[in-house]
Amino acid sequence: MFGKAKGCVWVGLSRVAPALLFLGWLSGCASYEAHYSKFQGVNSSGEERSFLLSWQTKRYPSWSLGEDESTPVRLQTQCSEREWLIRDKYTDVCEANERLADPTALASIRACGIPGKDLDRQGRPITEPGYQCMGLSDAQGADTILGLGREVRLTVSCFPDQAVRQSEDGAVGTDYLKPSVIPYNLPIRTVPLYSIREKLPELDDKVCPEDP
Repeated sequence: MFGKAKGCVWVGLSRVAPALLFLGWLSGCASYEAHYSKFQGVNSSGEERSFLLSWQTKRYPSWSLGEDESTPVRLQTQCSEREWLIRDKYTDVCEANERLADPTALASIRACGIPGKDLDRQGRPITEPGYQCMGLSDAQGADTILGLGREVRLTVSCFPDQAVRQSEDGAVGTDYLKPSVIPYNLPIRTVPLYSIREKLPELDDKVCPEDP
């Protein structure tokens, strides 16, 4: 997550060297935005749940010397502690193991399963790193998070090894979005990151069982 945006305010201009002032002007003012899709779906256990796909971007004017940035894309599931971070080459994407999947199906924006925690599409345990569980793009074939458009396509290819885990405090949900051979087409809404009027929605726990 980006730190809180600071306005472009020039203080004590008379004390700033002209060259530094010029470079500061070239850096421009970044715009900070949140992008999200909150939608209804079914988890791997067949339960209807709310899901939240979200990420943040920092963009500079086209004439600026500043570099645009994004956070990884986060997928949250209602009534579950399991969160997925879907990354690209600029946000430390996981290295795909081409032996474990069709290389032509690998997404540039992806998340890999965790051995011991996830099962592949056929329900077999994932025993090696690098198996793609989540893939993200859009109709234009975006290969970076910054390049994603107003509607994204999310593919899910894994199941959780356990939909519920036992802890000292009781049962904890670990389920997530059900795999599908057809991508989930999700419209994306964009809002100013630190807007008072428009904020990123949250997932409530009203439908969550006390003991999953």
